[in-house]
Amino acid sequence: MITLETIEELESRIVKAIELIGDLRIENGRLESENESLRAENDQMKLAMEEKEREAYKNYIEFLEK
Repeated sequence: MITLETIEELESRIVKAIELIGDLRIENGRLESENESLRAENDQMKLAMEEKEREAYKNYIEFLEK
C-alpha cells in the first residue's frame, strides 16, 4: 500500500518537474529568438558580402578595360 509520505514525495517531484519544464520553455523561447536574430544578421551579412563581391568584380572589369 502506498503511504502518505510516498504520495507527498511523488507530488513534490511532479511539482519540481513542472517547474523545470516551465524553465525549459522559457529558455527555449529565448534561444529561438536569439537564433532568429542571428539568422537575420547572417542574411544581412551575406547580402553585404555579395554586394562587395559585385563591386569588386565591377572594379576589376573597369581596371581591365583601361
